[in-house]
Amino acid sequence: MLLGDLSLDGTEGLVVGELGAGHGRLTEVFGLTTNYRYFIFDVTPALFVSQWYIKALFPGEKVFEFRHFENFDDIRDELQKSRFAFFTANQIENLPRESLDLFVNMNSLGEMRIEQINNFLHYIDQLTKFAFFSRQYVYWTNPADHVTVTKKTFAMPVQWHLGLDKIDDIHPNFFNQIWRKRALGAVGATR
Repeated sequence: MLLGDLSLDGTEGLVVGELGAGHGRLTEVFGLTTNYRYFIFDVTPALFVSQWYIKALFPGEKVFEFRHFENFDDIRDELQKSRFAFFTANQIENLPRESLDLFVNMNSLGEMRIEQINNFLHYIDQLTKFAFFSRQYVYWTNPADHVTVTKKTFAMPVQWHLGLDKIDDIHPNFFNQIWRKRALGAVGATR
């Protein structure tokens, strides 16, 4: 859906970030069908599962494994050479502005408190150059903490415009949105 809406064919050499990748099934799809680099940000248990899974699926690819770092310059060269990279969710704060071309979040933002959602949307805005694919509940109340989220909760700042906004074909309790920040025609000029 994302590639089709953005008229991409998977050979553009983009960098994708995903928050909450689970065991890495979307990473697997991108890894098998594109030449894109893929960065995962997740909580520790899921991060280790996805790192193990992707390393097993792509044994010939360079992987930046999760580790602690204080300064992005300390990892810049190794990360640049890696096809897949794994970070804890809080490490999203350590990446430089506009270091990702596309960003994906499927269903995990709604599991957070409002201040956490806003924090991650802020970093998605700061890190992403071109587009953000968001799949969330249309309306959801988290029974653990009684936080209610709606489509409006996940709206991006004014510099973004909504390119796609539709109810999911398979799960009508979810919506799919593709937010665009700038035209992808500038991709070649940024590499």
